[in-house]
Amino acid sequence: VEAFDPVTGQWLTSTNGDPAELQTARDNPGAAVIDDKLYVFGGRTRNADGTVEDGALNTLEIYDPSTDQWTFGNPMLNGRRTMSVGILNNKIQAIGGEGNTSLNFHEEYNPATGAWRQLPENEIGSTPFGTHGSAFGTIGDVNYIAAGGPDPGSAFTDQVQAFTF
Repeated sequence: VEAFDPVTGQWLTSTNGDPAELQTARDNPGAAVIDDKLYVFGGRTRNADGTVEDGALNTLEIYDPSTDQWTFGNPMLNGRRTMSVGILNNKIQAIGGEGNTSLNFHEEYNPATGAWRQLPENEIGSTPFGTHGSAFGTIGDVNYIAAGGPDPGSAFTDQVQAFTF
C-alpha cells in the first residue's frame, strides 16, 4: 500500500510501516473512498511467477487511516476483478469486471449496513454485454461505461454503454 502526503510531498509505503499492509495480496481490485475510509474489494491473487492462486476474489478490506488498521468487511456476492467502480447515493457500485468470463451484472455495497446486493434488472442490474477494464463515470444523472473488453484477457471494444439508476 502506498499513500501520498500532499503536505510533505512524500510517498508513504507499507514497507516503512505507514500505512498498514492489506491483509490479502491482490491485483486488479476495485477501490472507493466513503466517509474517510478506503474500501478495497475483489481482484485476484497472482504470484510473481504469473501463476494465479485465486482468479476472482470476493473479499472486502476497509482501511481506517485514523487507526491505521485494515478490517475485513462482508464479502462481495460474486468474486470479480478489473471492474469499474462508482459511488452513487453514498453506496459503492461494482460494475462488470471479470471472473471466468466478462460479467454483465453489478453489485452495490452499502457501508451503513455492511451489506452487498446484486442490483436487479430494473435498477440496471445488468448491461447489454459484460466488460472488464473499462472506464466508468457519471455525468449529470447518466452513468457511462466506456471501452473495456467483452472477453477476459486482452479483448477490447470501442463501445460505450449509458444508463441511469
